[in-house]
Amino acid sequence: YSRVPLGTIDREFIAKTRFPEQHLLEKLVSGAYLGSLALEVMLRARAEGLFGKAAAEGLARLESLSTEALHALLSFPTLANHPLGAALSGGTKEDRIVAFHLIDRLIERAAKLAAMSLSGGVLKAEAGKDPCAPVCIVVEGSVFWGLRGMKQKVEFYLKSYLEDGLGRYFDIVQVENASLIGAAIACLTN
Repeated sequence: YSRVPLGTIDREFIAKTRFPEQHLLEKLVSGAYLGSLALEVMLRARAEGLFGKAAAEGLARLESLSTEALHALLSFPTLANHPLGAALSGGTKEDRIVAFHLIDRLIERAAKLAAMSLSGGVLKAEAGKDPCAPVCIVVEGSVFWGLRGMKQKVEFYLKSYLEDGLGRYFDIVQVENASLIGAAIACLTN
């Protein structure tokens, strides 16, 4: 998971994290980091003049950004009752459109990277070759299940690559407390 393609903003963001040389993929796709990475993207866009004066000033006041704030912007782009909406409230419709597209593209990339990672596991396991017995992919996490568009985007890339491209079939399922259950089974069997 360390051979992830990185851009300039990615490298600058990762350098600020606690262990910059570790967990690169996680820093590009997980809920713990997506909000902070998005803030870096928004501030770079601001510095490069992609926002008008009022929106740029609002964005400059943001000290942090959560992944929940990304969901709020994508779900309610015209409202000001969430951090990005409030920061952009003095700006124009075009400012909101720019912000929406920046966040959506960041999530699109995260979905591609997540699909790449999941595909690697399926291929390594040599699973999913029979459409009547697809490989079961258990996905936990609020980003996958709750961030607007993430689940659909990951499924699109998995279908395009695994199913359409390689003839590997899959089902994505949600299991409550899967990590806890897995850890308990590991403890009991070892």
